[in-house]
Amino acid sequence: MLIQVLIVACLHSNPNFCEDFRVPVEPQEDFRYGITPTLCTKFTIDLVQTWETQHEAYFVKKWTCANYVKPKVTL
Repeated sequence: MLIQVLIVACLHSNPNFCEDFRVPVEPQEDFRYGITPTLCTKFTIDLVQTWETQHEAYFVKKWTCANYVKPKVTL
């Protein structure tokens, strides 16, 4: 199960121009029962800070997490 981190980032030069970026990550914990906002922040804060460092033109306005849903297999 992957977690998808949705980052909303805006340009330093134009704070009204924001874009969504989706970053899939392998969770360090088992989020099979969903991921709470608190768990999302705790788990992804380093990833988001690294992303912001790598994309210097942007600043991160906010971010959320979503579980990827595994496709159902029918027998």
